[in-house]
Amino acid sequence: PQPVVDPIAEVIENGATLNDLVANFAKDNTLSLPAGSSVEIKDTLTLDAPLTITCNGDGPATIVAKAGIVTSKNLTIKDLTIVATDLESNLISLPSEAPTETNEIEAITLDNVKITGLGKALFYSAAKMNLIQDFNILNSIVEIVKDVTVIDFTKGSSAVNLNVDKSTIYATTTTTKSMYSSQSGQKLTELLSDGIQTFKFANSTIYNFAKTKNFFSHRQSNQKWLAYDVQGCIFVDCGKSGQVIKGMNG
Repeated sequence: PQPVVDPIAEVIENGATLNDLVANFAKDNTLSLPAGSSVEIKDTLTLDAPLTITCNGDGPATIVAKAGIVTSKNLTIKDLTIVATDLESNLISLPSEAPTETNEIEAITLDNVKITGLGKALFYSAAKMNLIQDFNILNSIVEIVKDVTVIDFTKGSSAVNLNVDKSTIYATTTTTKSMYSSQSGQKLTELLSDGIQTFKFANSTIYNFAKTKNFFSHRQSNQKWLAYDVQGCIFVDCGKSGQVIKGMNG
């Protein structure tokens, strides 16, 4: 009998990009990459529908990001390695054109993802009027190699819950910019009048961000609608000396 050829593996072997795979192989809003495969994002991947990008077997698949992902919908990236060494744009962004009314996004999630060589924002909100319920970094490792704001909401929009769990986020050299910033952006209460914005860090290691500076920068600090839940974490060279938790509140 002839060996069974996985169609998606064959097109990857023939040079298909992640953009091609999303267009032709995503089913039920899920794209499953073969374990051990490597695929490039050569041009910006723009999404207008929910998408999960994952690996369909043991061992991760690899995305070589030479351009970023722009999405206005739910996005999950799971069980992958992302090589961002040649990436000159932000890794995940919201569209630059603001919606006319609040655009609700259930979740943007990184789960069991290893990111290397990232010299731009992990996440960048390019416009106002997007409301993300959950922004999640779970079971992941994120390497930052330049002086950037890792999670950047300075142009607007907001996340109700920002969750970092069982993850390591580190900069190869100490940054001067806040790790998270919504300065000059939007307050959660502009999008959700009775909302509580919660930053939850659990069982994670964070180091080399904004040493001697404000660890986080908010549109408005020290508000009743801001909440923090930090347990079981290690912070090294983050924020002003001895003020990591205080620094989360700006």
